[in-house]
Amino acid sequence: MPDTLVIIFFVAILTSLATWVVPVGMFDSQEVQYQVDGQTKTRKVVDPHSFRILTNEAGEPEYHRVQLFTTGDERPGLMNFPLKG
Repeated sequence: MPDTLVIIFFVAILTSLATWVVPVGMFDSQEVQYQVDGQTKTRKVVDPHSFRILTNEAGEPEYHRVQLFTTGDERPGLMNFPLKG
């Protein structure tokens, strides 16, 4: 049986590889009102029919690819998490 950290490592590798293949998408949200004990409450929920793939100026799909290591103020790389803590 593999160690738990080995499983987590391979899941992290697979999800970071997916960022090179799967484009960035976005859902819109909407506010829903409902009644609880006679009070009207609102809640923000995702509109399931509003998904769209984000595109750049050229109309091509946008990707936020995870790098192995990064420096500076960029998004952290995959190996920055275990090494920086």
